[in-house]
Amino acid sequence: MIIWRTRSAYQEKGLEYALNDIAHSGAPPSYTTADEAAITVLACSPAPPGRKRSTVELLTQAAREQTPKLGKLRRETVRRWLKKRPETLAEGDVHGPENQTVGIAGPD
Repeated sequence: MIIWRTRSAYQEKGLEYALNDIAHSGAPPSYTTADEAAITVLACSPAPPGRKRSTVELLTQAAREQTPKLGKLRRETVRRWLKKRPETLAEGDVHGPENQTVGIAGPD
């Protein structure tokens, strides 16, 4: 698909246009870096009472409760945010959906 678009752009407007990407319209980001930071703070805080560890689902629920703006926040969004921040990686085992245990190595 990309080759077809590049070829089409070259034929319509020339080499320079085809090789340089232009700005694309689209929806603005739904969440800010402050929202990501709030999730990171939650992930680094102690586990909820009665739990040994926080799960991504628990973090998502806590974020929704603390910040009304994050009411439609999805678990997968939280998982992606935490994945790109090495300081939020857990040492040892992490419990995913349905208490599946996943071993995760901490940052080196």
